[in-house]
Amino acid sequence: MSEIEKKEFEEFLEWKKEKSSQTDSTRPDNQITNNVSSTSVENTQSSGCGWKSGCGIGCLGVIILFLIFAAIGGNSQKQAGNDVVDWSEASVMSEQFLKDLMKYPDDVEFIKESRNVSEEGNKVFKVTGRMKANNSFGQSVPYTYNIRIKYNGGDWSSKYNWSRVGGNLYNEATQEFTEF
Repeated sequence: MSEIEKKEFEEFLEWKKEKSSQTDSTRPDNQITNNVSSTSVENTQSSGCGWKSGCGIGCLGVIILFLIFAAIGGNSQKQAGNDVVDWSEASVMSEQFLKDLMKYPDDVEFIKESRNVSEEGNKVFKVTGRMKANNSFGQSVPYTYNIRIKYNGGDWSSKYNWSRVGGNLYNEATQEFTEF
């Protein structure tokens, strides 16, 4: 670093110290008193809207265009995605079908870590995994399941837009195997 650069740097540090000591600690916004005139503070406080001067119609126009494009983009995605489902939606619906098969559907507990979902094509999904369900005596019994479901179109969250294609349920306690 040359002598001139050192001198400029030292002057800068000194200037910075002076500016920081000029801060009025009684002001809530900690503004430097030498740089802010009283009229600009009054204008900022009285406007209250947060808009900078000169940002009127241009900024408003940009915001309106953004909202229009966002609305159009959102609708096209919803229309295109009406008949598209993924493995997570198939997984949720498989739980509904399996609960319907059980005597006490409210007590069914799915073991999420054991779940495996695969798409077989033509909107048919195969879901395998483990769950626990209460039997007639109120005891929790482990089951292994394998269910195939087909999405028929429409709202994916409606059970009536899905159909059960096949599957089986294995009761690990009694070692009974049930096909459906």
